[in-house]
Amino acid sequence: MRLLKVYGPQLLSLACGALFAPSVGLSQTVGNQFESGSYCTVASDYAEFCDFIIGVSYLTIDSSTATVSTVAFTDPVWGFYINVTACEDEGGEQISDCIPFQPDVWAYVDTTIQPAGTSGSATASGTAVIDLPTSGTLQAAQAGTWSETSTHAANFEPPGSDVSGTTNASEPLCPSSVSIFSATNIPLAANMNSCPGPAGSCSNFPNYLTGVGIETIMQLSPTSVNWSAMSLSEQVTTTESLCPLATACSGTGGFTPGTQPYQWTYGQQVDPLPAANTNAYFYDWHTLMYGTDILAGSGYDLCQDVCQQTYYCSGTTAIGSFTITKNGSASTIQSVPVTMVTVTKQ
Repeated sequence: MRLLKVYGPQLLSLACGALFAPSVGLSQTVGNQFESGSYCTVASDYAEFCDFIIGVSYLTIDSSTATVSTVAFTDPVWGFYINVTACEDEGGEQISDCIPFQPDVWAYVDTTIQPAGTSGSATASGTAVIDLPTSGTLQAAQAGTWSETSTHAANFEPPGSDVSGTTNASEPLCPSSVSIFSATNIPLAANMNSCPGPAGSCSNFPNYLTGVGIETIMQLSPTSVNWSAMSLSEQVTTTESLCPLATACSGTGGFTPGTQPYQWTYGQQVDPLPAANTNAYFYDWHTLMYGTDILAGSGYDLCQDVCQQTYYCSGTTAIGSFTITKNGSASTIQSVPVTMVTVTKQ
Protein backbone atom coordinates (compact mmCIF):
# COMPACT_ATOMS: atom_id res chain seq x y z
CA MET A 1 0.00 0.00 0.00
CA ARG A 2 1.44 3.38 -1.03
CA LEU A 3 0.59 6.50 0.99
CA LEU A 4 0.99 10.06 -0.23
CA LYS A 5 1.00 13.04 2.13
CA VAL A 6 0.02 16.26 0.39
CA TYR A 7 -0.01 19.56 2.33
CA GLY A 8 -1.61 22.84 1.46
CA PRO A 9 0.04 26.28 1.95
CA GLN A 10 2.16 26.83 5.01
CA LEU A 11 4.61 29.46 6.28
CA LEU A 12 6.38 27.61 9.05
CA SER A 13 9.89 28.54 7.91
CA LEU A 14 8.87 32.19 7.51
CA ALA A 15 7.29 32.15 10.94
CA CYS A 16 10.35 30.80 12.64
CA GLY A 17 12.60 33.19 10.71
CA ALA A 18 10.61 36.18 11.88
CA LEU A 19 10.25 34.94 15.44
CA PHE A 20 13.89 34.20 16.05
CA ALA A 21 15.49 36.95 13.97
CA PRO A 22 18.14 38.80 16.02
CA SER A 23 17.35 42.24 17.39
CA VAL A 24 18.97 45.15 15.60
CA GLY A 25 20.36 48.28 17.23
CA LEU A 26 18.28 49.55 20.13
CA SER A 27 15.22 47.51 19.12
CA GLN A 28 14.27 44.51 21.22
CA THR A 29 12.04 41.83 19.70
CA VAL A 30 10.41 38.99 21.60
CA GLY A 31 7.96 36.48 20.23
CA ASN A 32 5.84 33.42 20.76
CA GLN A 33 4.69 30.57 18.51
CA PHE A 34 1.65 28.32 18.74
CA GLU A 35 0.99 25.17 16.75
CA SER A 36 -2.31 23.39 17.24
CA GLY A 37 -2.74 19.67 17.24
CA SER A 38 -3.87 18.06 13.99
CA TYR A 39 -7.55 17.40 13.37
CA CYS A 40 -8.09 14.49 10.94
CA THR A 41 -11.24 13.07 9.36
CA VAL A 42 -12.01 10.48 6.70
CA ALA A 43 -12.63 12.26 3.40
CA SER A 44 -13.13 9.23 1.08
CA ASP A 45 -12.39 5.52 0.83
CA TYR A 46 -8.75 6.35 0.08
CA ALA A 47 -8.12 9.80 1.61
CA GLU A 48 -7.94 11.31 5.08
CA PHE A 49 -8.10 15.08 5.48
CA CYS A 50 -6.00 16.72 8.24
CA ASP A 51 -5.63 20.35 9.30
CA PHE A 52 -3.92 22.50 11.92
CA ILE A 53 -2.82 26.09 12.37
CA ILE A 54 0.42 27.88 13.14
CA GLY A 55 0.14 31.13 15.07
CA VAL A 56 3.08 33.50 15.53
CA SER A 57 3.32 36.92 17.15
CA TYR A 58 6.17 39.13 18.18
CA LEU A 59 6.54 42.46 19.95
CA THR A 60 9.20 45.05 19.10
CA ILE A 61 10.22 47.94 21.33
CA ASP A 62 12.56 50.60 19.97
CA SER A 63 14.04 52.27 23.04
CA SER A 64 15.66 55.06 20.99
CA THR A 65 12.26 56.36 19.87
CA ALA A 66 10.06 54.80 22.60
CA THR A 67 7.85 53.17 19.98
CA VAL A 68 6.07 49.83 20.20
CA SER A 69 4.85 47.59 17.39
CA THR A 70 3.71 44.03 16.88
CA VAL A 71 3.17 41.60 14.01
CA ALA A 72 1.02 38.49 14.31
CA PHE A 73 -0.22 35.98 11.80
CA THR A 74 -2.28 32.82 11.59
CA ASP A 75 -1.30 30.29 8.96
CA PRO A 76 -3.83 27.51 8.20
CA VAL A 77 -2.21 24.24 7.16
CA TRP A 78 -4.14 21.38 5.57
CA GLY A 79 -3.55 18.30 3.49
CA PHE A 80 -4.49 14.73 2.70
CA TYR A 81 -3.11 11.35 3.58
CA ILE A 82 -3.88 9.37 0.40
CA ASN A 83 -3.82 5.63 -0.21
CA VAL A 84 -2.63 5.89 -3.79
CA THR A 85 -3.11 2.16 -4.44
CA ALA A 86 -6.78 2.30 -3.38
CA CYS A 87 -7.26 5.47 -5.45
CA GLU A 88 -5.83 3.78 -8.55
CA ASP A 89 -8.07 0.74 -7.94
CA GLU A 90 -11.03 3.11 -8.13
CA GLY A 91 -9.84 4.58 -11.43
CA GLY A 92 -7.55 7.39 -10.32
CA GLU A 93 -4.96 8.05 -13.00
CA GLN A 94 -3.07 10.99 -11.45
CA ILE A 95 -2.70 12.57 -8.05
CA SER A 96 -5.34 15.23 -8.69
CA ASP A 97 -7.89 12.43 -9.17
CA CYS A 98 -7.16 11.25 -5.60
CA ILE A 99 -7.91 14.56 -3.88
CA PRO A 100 -11.61 14.47 -3.01
CA PHE A 101 -12.11 18.23 -2.50
CA GLN A 102 -10.45 21.61 -2.12
CA PRO A 103 -11.55 23.08 1.23
CA ASP A 104 -12.66 26.65 1.72
CA VAL A 105 -10.30 28.01 4.33
CA TRP A 106 -10.39 31.21 6.34
CA ALA A 107 -7.92 32.36 8.96
CA TYR A 108 -8.30 34.99 11.67
CA VAL A 109 -5.92 36.86 13.97
CA ASP A 110 -6.74 39.44 16.63
CA THR A 111 -4.04 41.32 18.57
CA THR A 112 -4.05 43.79 21.47
CA ILE A 113 -1.08 45.79 22.78
CA GLN A 114 -1.13 46.74 26.46
CA PRO A 115 -1.10 49.05 28.36
CA ALA A 116 -2.03 51.22 25.35
CA GLY A 117 -5.08 49.10 24.50
CA THR A 118 -4.27 49.33 20.78
CA SER A 119 -5.91 46.46 18.92
CA GLY A 120 -6.62 45.17 15.46
CA SER A 121 -7.67 42.05 13.58
CA ALA A 122 -7.41 40.50 10.14
CA THR A 123 -9.22 37.77 8.22
CA ALA A 124 -7.99 36.05 5.07
CA SER A 125 -8.64 33.01 2.92
CA GLY A 126 -4.99 32.09 3.39
CA THR A 127 -2.59 33.51 5.93
CA ALA A 128 -4.08 36.27 8.10
CA VAL A 129 -1.60 38.98 9.12
CA ILE A 130 -2.02 41.98 11.41
CA ASP A 131 0.64 44.64 11.84
CA LEU A 132 0.06 47.12 14.70
CA PRO A 133 -0.22 50.01 14.74
CA THR A 134 -2.02 49.92 11.41
CA SER A 135 -0.82 53.45 10.67
CA GLY A 136 1.65 55.91 12.16
CA THR A 137 3.56 54.97 15.30
CA LEU A 138 2.57 53.86 18.78
CA GLN A 139 4.45 56.05 21.24
CA ALA A 140 5.12 54.57 24.65
CA ALA A 141 4.40 57.43 27.02
CA GLN A 142 5.15 55.50 30.19
CA ALA A 143 7.70 53.04 31.46
CA GLY A 144 6.86 49.50 32.46
CA THR A 145 6.23 46.16 30.80
CA TRP A 146 4.52 46.23 27.42
CA SER A 147 2.80 43.14 26.09
CA GLU A 148 0.81 41.80 23.19
CA THR A 149 -1.79 39.04 23.17
CA SER A 150 -2.91 37.45 19.90
CA THR A 151 -5.80 35.10 19.24
CA HIS A 152 -5.42 32.78 16.24
CA ALA A 153 -8.24 30.80 14.60
CA ALA A 154 -9.04 29.03 11.33
CA ASN A 155 -11.96 27.18 9.77
CA PHE A 156 -11.75 24.46 7.14
CA GLU A 157 -14.96 23.76 5.15
CA PRO A 158 -15.37 20.94 4.46
CA PRO A 159 -15.02 19.13 6.83
CA GLY A 160 -16.16 21.99 9.10
CA SER A 161 -13.35 21.91 11.64
CA ASP A 162 -12.44 24.96 13.74
CA VAL A 163 -8.99 25.39 15.29
CA SER A 164 -7.82 28.17 17.64
CA GLY A 165 -5.07 29.18 20.06
CA THR A 166 -3.28 32.18 21.56
CA THR A 167 0.22 33.65 21.65
CA ASN A 168 1.65 36.45 23.75
CA ALA A 169 4.90 38.29 24.29
CA SER A 170 6.07 40.96 26.73
CA GLU A 171 9.11 43.20 27.14
CA PRO A 172 9.97 46.06 29.50
CA LEU A 173 10.40 49.50 28.00
CA CYS A 174 13.87 50.71 28.97
CA PRO A 175 15.68 53.99 28.29
CA SER A 176 18.03 53.99 25.34
CA SER A 177 20.65 55.73 27.48
CA VAL A 178 21.41 57.64 30.66
CA SER A 179 23.61 60.73 30.69
CA ILE A 180 24.84 63.42 33.06
CA PHE A 181 22.55 66.45 32.91
CA SER A 182 24.39 68.43 35.59
CA ALA A 183 27.02 67.96 38.29
CA THR A 184 27.32 70.26 41.32
CA ASN A 185 30.29 70.24 43.65
CA ILE A 186 29.57 69.80 47.38
CA PRO A 187 32.59 71.10 49.32
CA LEU A 188 33.64 70.37 52.87
CA ALA A 189 32.89 73.70 54.55
CA ALA A 190 31.81 75.33 57.77
CA ASN A 191 28.37 76.23 56.49
CA MET A 192 26.03 74.49 58.93
CA ASN A 193 24.75 77.74 60.40
CA SER A 194 23.40 78.82 57.00
CA CYS A 195 21.52 75.54 56.48
CA PRO A 196 17.87 75.73 57.68
CA GLY A 197 17.68 72.04 58.51
CA PRO A 198 16.72 69.40 59.28
CA ALA A 199 19.92 68.62 61.14
CA GLY A 200 20.72 65.45 59.18
CA SER A 201 20.73 67.32 55.90
CA CYS A 202 23.03 70.01 57.29
CA SER A 203 25.87 67.70 58.31
CA ASN A 204 29.20 69.00 57.09
CA PHE A 205 32.27 70.33 58.87
CA PRO A 206 32.97 69.86 61.78
CA ASN A 207 30.76 66.73 61.90
CA TYR A 208 32.93 65.43 59.06
CA LEU A 209 36.64 65.97 58.70
CA THR A 210 36.75 64.15 55.36
CA GLY A 211 34.33 65.02 52.56
CA VAL A 212 32.34 65.45 50.48
CA GLY A 213 31.61 65.00 46.69
CA ILE A 214 29.10 65.88 43.96
CA GLU A 215 25.38 65.94 43.36
CA THR A 216 24.49 64.77 39.85
CA ILE A 217 21.21 65.01 37.99
CA MET A 218 21.00 62.18 35.51
CA GLN A 219 18.91 62.26 32.32
CA LEU A 220 17.07 59.27 30.85
CA SER A 221 16.45 59.22 27.09
CA PRO A 222 14.14 59.66 25.39
CA THR A 223 12.89 62.39 27.71
CA SER A 224 9.35 62.17 26.28
CA VAL A 225 8.66 59.07 28.40
CA ASN A 226 7.46 59.15 32.00
CA TRP A 227 10.14 56.94 33.56
CA SER A 228 8.88 57.22 37.15
CA ALA A 229 7.50 53.65 37.22
CA MET A 230 10.70 52.07 35.91
CA SER A 231 12.78 49.77 38.07
CA LEU A 232 16.14 51.57 38.03
CA SER A 233 19.12 50.14 39.89
CA GLU A 234 22.91 50.33 39.88
CA GLN A 235 26.00 48.21 40.25
CA VAL A 236 29.10 49.89 41.62
CA THR A 237 32.55 48.29 41.82
CA THR A 238 35.96 49.48 42.97
CA THR A 239 38.69 49.69 40.34
CA GLU A 240 41.23 51.61 42.46
CA SER A 241 41.34 52.28 46.19
CA LEU A 242 44.29 54.32 47.50
CA CYS A 243 42.65 56.46 50.19
CA PRO A 244 43.26 55.27 53.77
CA LEU A 245 40.24 53.77 55.58
CA ALA A 246 37.97 54.56 52.65
CA THR A 247 35.39 52.15 51.37
CA ALA A 248 35.49 53.77 47.98
CA CYS A 249 32.62 52.34 46.03
CA SER A 250 29.17 51.26 47.08
CA GLY A 251 25.67 51.48 45.64
CA THR A 252 22.67 52.67 47.59
CA GLY A 253 20.12 50.73 45.57
CA GLY A 254 17.19 51.98 43.50
CA PHE A 255 16.36 55.39 42.07
CA THR A 256 12.99 57.04 41.44
CA PRO A 257 12.95 59.38 38.44
CA GLY A 258 11.05 62.62 38.98
CA THR A 259 11.42 62.60 42.77
CA GLN A 260 13.28 65.24 44.78
CA PRO A 261 13.92 63.48 48.11
CA TYR A 262 15.79 66.32 49.81
CA GLN A 263 15.84 70.11 49.85
CA TRP A 264 19.29 70.20 51.44
CA THR A 265 22.18 67.72 51.58
CA TYR A 266 25.46 68.12 53.47
CA GLY A 267 24.56 71.74 54.23
CA GLN A 268 24.02 72.68 50.59
CA GLN A 269 20.75 73.39 48.83
CA VAL A 270 19.80 70.71 46.29
CA ASP A 271 19.44 71.79 42.66
CA PRO A 272 15.88 71.30 41.38
CA LEU A 273 15.08 68.82 38.65
CA PRO A 274 14.28 70.33 35.23
CA ALA A 275 10.70 71.60 35.14
CA ALA A 276 10.06 70.09 31.69
CA ASN A 277 9.76 66.29 31.58
CA THR A 278 10.71 66.01 35.25
CA ASN A 279 10.10 62.25 35.26
CA ALA A 280 13.03 61.74 32.88
CA TYR A 281 15.55 62.88 35.53
CA PHE A 282 16.84 61.55 38.83
CA TYR A 283 19.44 62.39 41.46
CA ASP A 284 22.61 60.50 42.28
CA TRP A 285 25.11 61.62 44.91
CA HIS A 286 28.75 60.52 44.97
CA THR A 287 30.60 61.26 48.18
CA LEU A 288 33.46 60.18 50.42
CA MET A 289 32.82 61.14 54.04
CA TYR A 290 34.36 60.31 57.41
CA GLY A 291 34.19 61.83 60.83
CA THR A 292 37.98 61.69 60.93
CA ASP A 293 40.70 63.11 58.70
CA ILE A 294 41.68 60.04 56.68
CA LEU A 295 45.02 61.49 55.48
CA ALA A 296 46.16 62.50 58.98
CA GLY A 297 49.24 60.47 59.93
CA SER A 298 49.27 58.62 56.58
CA GLY A 299 52.31 60.42 55.24
CA TYR A 300 50.37 61.41 52.13
CA ASP A 301 48.80 64.68 51.07
CA LEU A 302 46.79 63.18 48.23
CA CYS A 303 44.84 60.00 47.54
CA GLN A 304 42.47 58.67 44.92
CA ASP A 305 39.66 56.12 44.67
CA VAL A 306 38.10 55.10 41.35
CA CYS A 307 34.72 53.44 40.91
CA GLN A 308 32.87 51.92 37.98
CA GLN A 309 29.10 52.42 37.95
CA THR A 310 26.49 50.83 35.67
CA TYR A 311 22.78 51.67 35.69
CA TYR A 312 20.25 48.90 34.99
CA CYS A 313 16.64 48.95 33.83
CA SER A 314 14.47 46.15 35.24
CA GLY A 315 17.53 44.63 36.89
CA THR A 316 19.15 43.20 33.76
CA THR A 317 19.32 45.73 30.92
CA ALA A 318 22.40 47.96 31.15
CA ILE A 319 21.62 51.50 29.98
CA GLY A 320 24.86 53.34 30.79
CA SER A 321 28.22 53.12 32.58
CA PHE A 322 30.35 55.80 34.23
CA THR A 323 33.73 56.20 35.89
CA ILE A 324 33.65 58.00 39.24
CA THR A 325 36.94 59.37 40.55
CA LYS A 326 37.23 60.55 44.16
CA ASN A 327 40.28 62.67 44.99
CA GLY A 328 41.31 63.49 48.56
CA SER A 329 43.73 66.29 49.47
CA ALA A 330 45.07 67.45 52.83
CA SER A 331 43.84 70.88 53.93
CA THR A 332 42.55 72.81 56.93
CA ILE A 333 39.29 74.50 57.88
CA GLN A 334 39.50 76.98 60.73
CA SER A 335 42.97 75.57 61.50
CA VAL A 336 41.53 72.03 61.79
CA PRO A 337 43.25 69.40 59.57
CA VAL A 338 40.80 67.89 57.09
CA THR A 339 40.76 65.86 53.87
CA MET A 340 38.98 67.75 51.11
CA VAL A 341 37.22 65.46 48.63
CA THR A 342 36.44 66.34 45.03
CA VAL A 343 34.60 63.94 42.71
CA THR A 344 34.34 63.69 38.95
CA LYS A 345 31.98 61.50 36.97
CA GLN A 346 32.31 60.77 33.28
